[in-house]
Amino acid sequence: MGFFKAVAGGKVKKGNLSTFLNPFSTVWKRVTEAKEAGVQTQNLNGEGKILGGLLVMRPGSRGVEYQFQERNFGDSAPVEDVLKAVEAAASAK
Repeated sequence: MGFFKAVAGGKVKKGNLSTFLNPFSTVWKRVTEAKEAGVQTQNLNGEGKILGGLLVMRPGSRGVEYQFQERNFGDSAPVEDVLKAVEAAASAK
């Protein structure tokens, strides 16, 4: 749970499962995109309502280079932003 608290400013952020009941929600758009991309399996293990994110850390104790917080189920960090952050963190001295 420490990771989830770090991404969400000290709190575990949970999504609303009623999102799955709305056929126009972004969740269903992402499910359709995943199926079209050939994704066959989903991770259905765990609690199910916790929203996550991504941290790119600088070496040692130099802190966070990039942070992305999932706001809706299925949100993903922009790949270009993540790659730039990884390059910056790798070259940090």
